[in-house]
Amino acid sequence: MWNIIKIVVWFMINKEGARMEYMTAQEAAEKWGITRRRVQILCSNGRITGAVKMANLWVLPTDAVKPDDARKNKVDEGNEKD
Repeated sequence: MWNIIKIVVWFMINKEGARMEYMTAQEAAEKWGITRRRVQILCSNGRITGAVKMANLWVLPTDAVKPDDARKNKVDEGNEKD
């Protein structure tokens, strides 16, 4: 049912008591040009700071930075010429 509901913005209280604005994994995927599933994997692996899972929905801070693709670095290192 969560995948049917469009959540525009989540407001949560962080540890300091300041309001933080959140976006869904789908919104992050559109912003970063990757799939929603890839964003979910990055969240579950702890690669996105501040990502929180609420029920079966990941929410991320709107200022979250897309992490570098660790898979790409492994391939690129093997193709270097000396």
